[in-house]
Amino acid sequence: MIENVFEQPMKRKIITLASTILAGTFFAGCGNDTPKLSAQEKALFENSTPEIRQTFENGLAADKAGNYLSAYTNYQDLMFQQLTTEQVIAMQTAMRSLNQRIYDAAAKGDAAAKAAMEYMKASNSRQGR
Repeated sequence: MIENVFEQPMKRKIITLASTILAGTFFAGCGNDTPKLSAQEKALFENSTPEIRQTFENGLAADKAGNYLSAYTNYQDLMFQQLTTEQVIAMQTAMRSLNQRIYDAAAKGDAAAKAAMEYMKASNSRQGR
């Protein structure tokens, strides 16, 4: 019981920090050489719980299809799960790559990318409260 009381505030701080880093990366526009997930990073999720694995696979599929908002929400959902340190780092890599593609597409006038950017801004504002 006591452990749970202390775990929640720490988890919230970690999630807030990760979201802040991701938002900073997104708005800074890190360049076109943003890394994508390697096969080794993808393999980190193979032995996860079915829920984590499915959310990860949904995110990857949406990302590959250019469905920015779905990819973002799936990746963001994963950040609220019990991930290993290596999985968190892999998700940060995936989010940086996705964020850069969203930024680039929005700059070219892509309506779906613009909608994803607006959602991300609103999401980050809600988390900052």
